[in-house]
Parts: sequence; structure tokens; C-alpha cells
Amino acid sequence: MADYFMKVSNTEPIKSQDAETVASVFFTRWICQHEVPESSHSDQGPNFESRLLTELCKILGISKTRTTPKH
Repeated sequence: MADYFMKVSNTEPIKSQDAETVASVFFTRWICQHEVPESSHSDQGPNFESRLLTELCKILGISKTRTTPKH
């Protein structure tokens, strides 16, 4: 995870890339330790496109943007 404005980045080792783990790490290790971002930019992986993460972003007012698919 990286904050381009504040020039802060953070990496977290995770055992699974499922939606629940990604959402949990995003919330506990980024949002709770830094702040709620205005936007989140990610690839189109299923863990980032999950209903869980989409709803988390919606509740917190985070605008989601995605990279273009690679062909």
C-alpha cells in the first residue's frame, strides 16, 4: 500500500489473498494506523473487486479506481 501524497508506503505479509484478508489488512493496517484515503487505486484482481472491499470503500467514502486490464 502506498500514499502518493504523503509519500508513505507499507507492506504486510499475508498468508492468503482472499477478499476477507485483504479487506481486514487494508482496514487494520492502513486505515486505522493512517487515515481513511480519498481514493484507492488497484488492479482488477478478485480480492480488490470483491463485494466486501467495495462495500467497505462505499461506507468509508473511498473512491475506487482500477488499472486497465493487461492483454
